[in-house]
Amino acid sequence: MSKKIGLALGSGGARGLAHLGVLQVLVENKIEVNMIAGSSIGAFMGVWYALCRGPYFMVEEIKKKKPKDMAEVMMDFGLGGGLINGRKLEAFIEKMIGKKKFSDLSFPVTVVATDIEHGLPVKFTSGELAPCVRASMSVPLFFRPAEIGGLKLVDGGLTRPVPVEEVRSMGADVVVAVNLDGGFLAHPATAKKFTFASVSQQALNIVRHHLSEYETRQADIVLNPDTGITSILGLKNFFDVDTLVAIGREAMMAELGELKKIIA
Repeated sequence: MSKKIGLALGSGGARGLAHLGVLQVLVENKIEVNMIAGSSIGAFMGVWYALCRGPYFMVEEIKKKKPKDMAEVMMDFGLGGGLINGRKLEAFIEKMIGKKKFSDLSFPVTVVATDIEHGLPVKFTSGELAPCVRASMSVPLFFRPAEIGGLKLVDGGLTRPVPVEEVRSMGADVVVAVNLDGGFLAHPATAKKFTFASVSQQALNIVRHHLSEYETRQADIVLNPDTGITSILGLKNFFDVDTLVAIGREAMMAELGELKKIIA
């Protein structure tokens, strides 16, 4: 009986384009993914892949996006819990993946968000995809919390930056974790950059780095694609598609031999 392979796709804004490089290498080596759990950008990439199963198609679609498309998503100002309402984010997600449900996926995907009131992870495995992915991608302060089932939900990366536990509970025999926070401490901040904003960002990065490191201890293979991006969203980096995909490919190629041994 072949081993079931699960991916834990981490959160990380534009750094998540590296997920596409990981998926490309798996496809090229005919390594089938049986399930995915994802947070934030990892949730988006996970459900999109499970709908189209084509990382090359995904790359080309993202390359078609222009700065004005990103600006349209962000120009949705709202009050009450976030600078951006989030309705246009959900519309953008639906435009990319279609008006689909979890039942339309070709294999199981768990979307992870965070209950902002209780500080707990919330797992979605049924219902409409776009609202759940929007909730998982709702970076606090930037996006207004999403409301689903009476819960106020924000970015899954707050509680599960790399949802290894979730994909293991789905029945994965082998877990490949893609940790987008692993490179933070390889790029130390310097005193010259210590402003209120930079200190806040570095403090968040330190917390994310250590939480992600803890989460990935239960994975069989851990990928740490170092994109060099240290901002929360990395908005300008969303157009560095080829570079970020290549970084993801490099990270997967480095562990490909070990993965083949495990699943043999």
